Amino acid sequence: MPTETEWYLEDRVFISRAVGDITMEELVSMDRVLETYIKQGKAPVHWILDTRKIGKPYLNLGLARKTFAILRSDEFGWAIVCVAQSNRLMSFLATTVGQILGVRYRLVQNLEEAEVFLQERDSSLNFEHVNQKYSHVS
Repeated sequence: MPTETEWYLEDRVFISRAVGDITMEELVSMDRVLETYIKQGKAPVHWILDTRKIGKPYLNLGLARKTFAILRSDEFGWAIVCVAQSNRLMSFLATTVGQILGVRYRLVQNLEEAEVFLQERDSSLNFEHVNQKYSHVS
């Protein structure tokens, strides 16, 4: 599964867009990606994980707990997971993993909902300056 991660809102919100099947190797490499963005950003740093184009998910709860430990740091804010409304399995997995990890998370259906939710929780965010690649994208 190629995963592209970049700033959605510079230094505050980063986004990972996943396409295809999730492998164990990619799950492990995500640890370094998350740490890099969270440490580079201005706290609290929020993460949008766009799973709407994911195929088969690789799930190992022990590995996920270890891999996503950085999400329990003081520098991290919210994990927002974009899930296709029709993908009940991904909704269930995202909810389960979020609860097991003990992180603040929210399931949404598109990027607009992600922005609205984050703005309500963190008034210091200004989505007028979102990465041009994502402006007017749902």
